[in-house]
Order: sequence, then structure tokens, then C-alpha cells
Amino acid sequence: MATAEVVVPWQPWRAWRTTALWTATAHLAIGVVFTSVCAALVVTGVAVGAVLLITAGAGVVWRLGTPMMTSLGSAERARFQIMLGLQIPGTDGALSSIRCGVRYWCTRLPVSLLDLVGLLVAWVVPLGAMSVPIVVRSYGTSWVAFGCGLAALLFVSPVVTRFLLDVDIALATKLLGPRPDDLRTRVRSLETSRAGVVAADDRERRRIERDLHDGAQQRLVALNMVLGRAQRRLGDDADPAIRALLAEAKANAGEAITELRELARGLHPPVLTDRGLDAALSAVAARLPVPVTIHVVTEPRPSPTIEAIAYFVVCEALTNVAKHANATAASVHVVRATDRLHVEIRDDGVGGADMAQGTGLQGLADRVAGVDGLLSLHSPAGGPTTLQVVLPCAS
Repeated sequence: MATAEVVVPWQPWRAWRTTALWTATAHLAIGVVFTSVCAALVVTGVAVGAVLLITAGAGVVWRLGTPMMTSLGSAERARFQIMLGLQIPGTDGALSSIRCGVRYWCTRLPVSLLDLVGLLVAWVVPLGAMSVPIVVRSYGTSWVAFGCGLAALLFVSPVVTRFLLDVDIALATKLLGPRPDDLRTRVRSLETSRAGVVAADDRERRRIERDLHDGAQQRLVALNMVLGRAQRRLGDDADPAIRALLAEAKANAGEAITELRELARGLHPPVLTDRGLDAALSAVAARLPVPVTIHVVTEPRPSPTIEAIAYFVVCEALTNVAKHANATAASVHVVRATDRLHVEIRDDGVGGADMAQGTGLQGLADRVAGVDGLLSLHSPAGGPTTLQVVLPCAS
């Protein structure tokens, strides 16, 4: 829920320097008029609804009352948005709209009376006192009234206006928006949906990896074997150009197999599923030009989704070490502590890594945030660089 952009300072000498005081006063004055109109509509609607309830039944009352209460609530939210920059989310469902509207307008009417009295005290009375010398044309007590009115206008009016504005904002955010229970339900629903999306993404990567491994990769291996047999059958008396073409085709097929294996391994390596993070990360470290020390303690094993995220975080971090860090050594520590998986990647390179430089770290941060994880980077110029990730793994 957004905070109101229009805020009147409590200190009068500061309030008079801003336009917020006038905006708040206009908001309160418009609110008094708007509430009067809405209260009249609500009272009329209740009276008509009572008659229709007896004559036509509850269905007609429901169909007519719901749009009216929803429209009044939307208009009031729009007033706060336009005048104060305060965004108040609406409620879900017709029953919630009616319940919210009844609570709000029943409370809003006496608050509007308070606003009316407050505006009179804050503005009309001081201005009236200041006009006494003009009306009375006397140099006695009339100028005392002028001084009192001026003092009240300068020092009391901003304070009273700020108080009335705070009451208005508190009332609107408390009664016009969704109930806290509704917000908690919505948050839980969003968390469940996000977890489902992350899990579905992980399952899709595994499916693509299996298809590449069992389909395209096997076909390329078979093609490479056929090309090898063709080379052997040609013998030494065959046309050199044909032998060269077959050798080139066999070499290209071998390179394609290697690239496809790397691609499949990057999607989701089978060793990660079969043997866990320790074996998968050890295999990654063995392929790097930089010596890497691996220390993994993850018993009991976290969920496949968390394992996959930890694996890709380490892979991306070690790739950056090999490409950009000019490091002579690196280390990876992955330790599970109760319901948290702690991942730390450290290298002795030149440092200066920045998540805003497009090295893939921002993508890692987004992926970690997708499961309510935390990512922090410490990489001063000259090194060393430390990347720390904390992932929830209660499940």
C-alpha cells in the first residue's frame, strides 16, 4: 500500500512553505461535500432497499446495491489517489465491497462532521477575527482580535489541518481497503503460485535435458559412428577430397556432440539428480582452468528446485571467476543449517565485480529472490570476491 505523497509538516513554519497545506485543505473540503452526497445516496439506497426487500426480494436488492457500493468506494479511492497520491487497493468480491462500503460510510459521516468543524476552527474563525478591524473600524480590541486571528492562522491552522488529514488517511486505509485477513490470504496465494511457477520451470528444464540427451545427442553419436565406418571402408585409395570431407564431417559431428552435452549439462545435469550437489559441483570444478575447492554438506537433501538454483548459482559464479577474475584459486562452500542452505563462492582474483555490469549476477539475484532467498556480493577492487547466497529449504 502506497504512502500519501501529500504530507503536511507538523511544524507550522515548514507547512507554510509547501503546497501540501493547500492541497490537504482542498482535500478535506471536497471530502465534506462528497461525503454529504454519498451519505444521502446511501440513506436513500437503504430506504429503497428496504422497500424492495419486502416487495421484490433479496436478489433485486443485491443486484442494485452491489454496483452502488462498489462505485462509491471506487470514487472515494480515486479522490485519495488524485488529491493525495494515496493508492488504496480495492476489495475482492461483491460481499467484501458491500461490507467494506457499509463500514466506511457509516464511520465516514461523523468524521466528515469533525472535518467540517475543524476547517471552520482552522480557517474560517481566524480569518473572521482578522477581518474585525475592517468591519468594526476601531483601533481598540479589534486589532487584538486581528492579532489573535493571525497567530491562529499561522500556528494553529497547519497543525489542525495535519491532524484532520491523518485521521482521513487512517480511516480510508483501515476501512476502505481490504481487510488484513484478505491481504494475508492474497499473499499466501501469490506465494503458492510463485512456488508452482518455479517448480514448473525446473521440471521443464529437466524434460528438455532428457530430450536432448536421449534424442538429439544419441542421433549425433550414431551419425558420428556411421561417418567413422564410412572412413574405414573408403580405404587409402579413395579420392582425397572425399576423405577430407568425411573427416571434416566427423569432426563437426564430434564438436556438435560436445556442445550438446554442455548444453544439456547446463540445463540440468543428471548427476545432480542422481548424486546431489557434491558430485555435480565437483564435476563443474574439474572442467575449470582455475583450481576450485569444493565443500558440500547438505544432509538432508533440499528439494530439487533449491538444489537446481544452488547449482546454477555456483556454476555462474565459477564461470565469472574463470572469465573475469584472473584468480589463481577459488572455493565453494555449501552447507545446510536447519531450514537454510548457505552457499559461498570465494576467489582471490582482482575483484571489482558489480551486479550492474551485466555479468549474469543480476539474473542470479532474480532467480534467488524467486524463492525468497538472499544474495549478497562483496568484491572490492583488488579482491578477494565473495558471493553469498541463502536459500530456504524447509521442504
